[in-house]
Amino acid sequence: MKKLIFTCAILAAGSVISFAQNAKKATAAQAAPTNANNVNPEKMAEGRSKGYAKFLNLNDVQTKAVYEAELDYWKQQQTGTANGGVIGSGQAAQMEMAKDMRFKTALTPEQYAKYEATKPKPGAPAMSPAPAGK
Repeated sequence: MKKLIFTCAILAAGSVISFAQNAKKATAAQAAPTNANNVNPEKMAEGRSKGYAKFLNLNDVQTKAVYEAELDYWKQQQTGTANGGVIGSGQAAQMEMAKDMRFKTALTPEQYAKYEATKPKPGAPAMSPAPAGK
């Protein structure tokens, strides 16, 4: 009888521990920012445009145009994901293409080619949000 009670106690303790770990993971996941609603579009656009300015050697006019394109992009991201919404791949692709067209008009052909080279190819893992300066 003692063995049976001891076995039940161990099983109960193991269950409590496993549930506690799952609850801890769920709480951490809820606290972490996971969508574009938690992103400040102005800060994202500023950071990315500064990174592009350094990486692509942009002048002031080009930097301002890149900032405006990034700002519009991040505002669309935020609007599209408001209230837990999800941006579909087609809409995301359209937003990316619109940003790329604005970049293409602002950058020289050499700068745009360098920018295009930094973008991940379809099926490739995504890279960091801003290009690293060299």
